[in-house]
Amino acid sequence: MEITVYADILFATNFLMDTVILYFMSILTRTSLKILKIAFASAILALYGTVSFFPQFEFLTSLPFLLLVSAISISPFGIKSGFFKRYIVFHIVSVVLGGVIFAMATHFNTPYIPSVAYDGKVYIESDISVICWGIALSYILIFAVKKICVRNFSRDKILVPFSMVLWGRKYKLTALIDTGCELTLPVTGEGVLLLSDRVIKNSPPPEPYLNLHISTASGTDTIPIYYPESIECRSKHYNLNKIPPVGIVNKPLSRDGLYNSIINPVILLNSTPNKSRKE
Repeated sequence: MEITVYADILFATNFLMDTVILYFMSILTRTSLKILKIAFASAILALYGTVSFFPQFEFLTSLPFLLLVSAISISPFGIKSGFFKRYIVFHIVSVVLGGVIFAMATHFNTPYIPSVAYDGKVYIESDISVICWGIALSYILIFAVKKICVRNFSRDKILVPFSMVLWGRKYKLTALIDTGCELTLPVTGEGVLLLSDRVIKNSPPPEPYLNLHISTASGTDTIPIYYPESIECRSKHYNLNKIPPVGIVNKPLSRDGLYNSIINPVILLNSTPNKSRKE
């Protein structure tokens, strides 16, 4: 069967698909969503997908060119930190989204039947409804798997959810239990809960209970210590032995955003959830 492929439609379809892939990648890797960056990267990928479809540019479909173009398209999102993570997630999402749409197209009646053109390159002749349903189903599958993985990570008793009231405001925390975190107050020996200042960025801090001076591999640092008004451990595995002091650090604690605080294990007890209040 002879097929007429229009370059403008091919480009628009690729641009839409690439935009969705990059959007999913940004969410999964917690990369800041910049519309211009996504549009620029999608245009590069769509142009590559359109040009490489034609037989005179068949050399562009080789694996080295594919990897190079995908790396170039992701580079606007940053190459210093998290590049390889975004690169891997980009290809995983591409496979999932492409596989879902291909499967849907092959299981629908005409005209949603895939046709082969130009030396084995697959062109799926489908309308926008198939693509939209494929995007929706891919979204459900990808984020369902992500949610399951995060829950399993929590069930391994590594991440602990908290609700905390500090300076009259309520915050939801996810704390990483770090056995290497041995930070305690010098006099009382109380374990410290470290909190990223990104959580409380809109709240001007009052005078701290004390300033704790520490030495790290990168040098010395000062951490202001506060006592929250109340704190509730919302884990079924742990309980608080008492209300812990909270240290504010001026940097994010997790690159992927899975947690926003780090807790000294001595603060926790293996028990049922309990609410602690400042006396």
